[in-house]
Amino acid sequence: MRYTKYITYILLLLLYGHFSSCSVEEEDQLLLSSSSGSFSTLGTVVNTEQLTIDSDTYGALLPVNTHIFTDNKVNILGQRVLLEVLFLDKNKQNNNSEAKKVEIISLYKVLTKDADCITPEETVESINDIFGTAPICITSSSISKEHLNIQYEIGGNNSNISHRISLLVPQNAHLDENGLLPVELRHNPGADLQINSYWGVVSFTLSSIPQYQESAFEVPPKSWTLN
Repeated sequence: MRYTKYITYILLLLLYGHFSSCSVEEEDQLLLSSSSGSFSTLGTVVNTEQLTIDSDTYGALLPVNTHIFTDNKVNILGQRVLLEVLFLDKNKQNNNSEAKKVEIISLYKVLTKDADCITPEETVESINDIFGTAPICITSSSISKEHLNIQYEIGGNNSNISHRISLLVPQNAHLDENGLLPVELRHNPGADLQINSYWGVVSFTLSSIPQYQESAFEVPPKSWTLN
């Protein structure tokens, strides 16, 4: 596992005519099944009246134990979540065209945010002050219909101190001849000490990336460059 000392550079490959979920690995580490018969998936809350999750893997999910979303304050439209679920009707498990009733075994609130557009007028010092230069390790990533999802590890100590995770996109950046767009993943630990290893997932909206059009990004394994 390699850590970037100052800045992590990510190269995103823009592809046309491909709008399904893509993973860095053939078997995405975010989407695993367990021996107990439960399955994990990322998803988005798309309906709060009849709580519905648009999952990246299994289509529409209808949780039967909806109180877990209320208790954890994640019953918010557009909120990304990482779920471990049990399908109540296994025959419908692989049918993405029909909403499926599930029992939520575990729920993780995914940090859901826009990318930050950096203008040429901003100085390196001001960018570093706001977005930080602390190490961050990318352990997995995927592309869904509307989000770039990154699983990461960072150093920390006090769970009550919020860390800032940001995706920086230069305003004047352009795709190169290979269709690659350089962006920066940043970590600002604030006043926290980087002693222990913490795991997290963040989803950045693709629509907040100025260079994004009616296409999808794929994150190839060799496109992650950690300095």
